[in-house]
Amino acid sequence: MITIPPEKRHILAPLFKNHKRQRVIIDAALEQPYGEAVADSEHNPKIARLHLGVFTLFGGEPHHPGANELIQTCHRGLLIAETNAWRDKILVIHKEHGSTYRRYGFSLNSLNLTHVQTLAKNIPENYHILQVDESLVPQIIDEVAYEDLDTFLTRGIGFCAMHKDQITSAALSYTNSNHGIEIQIYTNDEHLRKGLATATGATLIAHCLKNNIAPHWSAANQTSARLAQKLGYTQNDAYVAIVYRKP
Repeated sequence: MITIPPEKRHILAPLFKNHKRQRVIIDAALEQPYGEAVADSEHNPKIARLHLGVFTLFGGEPHHPGANELIQTCHRGLLIAETNAWRDKILVIHKEHGSTYRRYGFSLNSLNLTHVQTLAKNIPENYHILQVDESLVPQIIDEVAYEDLDTFLTRGIGFCAMHKDQITSAALSYTNSNHGIEIQIYTNDEHLRKGLATATGATLIAHCLKNNIAPHWSAANQTSARLAQKLGYTQNDAYVAIVYRKP
């Protein structure tokens, strides 16, 4: 297998053309100098693997002779298969080191600016929301896939719910493509169930809608799925993802 440098990754685009799951992760790896791309050929690839943050995705023909090697040498983390054939092959190869869980995909076509602007105003007393800047980015950089602080400040977006000087909840771009972001939201345990994730998420989405940025959302659990629907997303996919714990 060959590592494909960022300036040549466009040759891999046809292998991922019809992929819908984790589309921003795919586009970020193909369009930006993010993550890693590996393929069987630099000139006429038939299979490829993209890795960014915790995500690894496979493209091309799963029955290709090199597919086993592509799977065997992948990073630990979340393995996303667009087809059942790729999923089944991954599970066979990684056996006891791979476990499955359900993820949910969402369409952003139903998002409404007025709706999220209204939700963004529902901030509990003694909290306020700030956009991530150079003073806050060191506290959130471990939650995103950007390689360093400067890259996030240049290309990323984030909003934090603050209590005094403490970040209590954050809505961030996990990564970005040329046209959109993948949203990452977290709330500290002691500040849960106060509507902070809703307010910060709505603030980030409103910012995106006003600036022609597509705010993509995928959910790893039902809590995240319910929040997405509250914010105005419509579920359009449910699939099995694989957690690979590399020995």
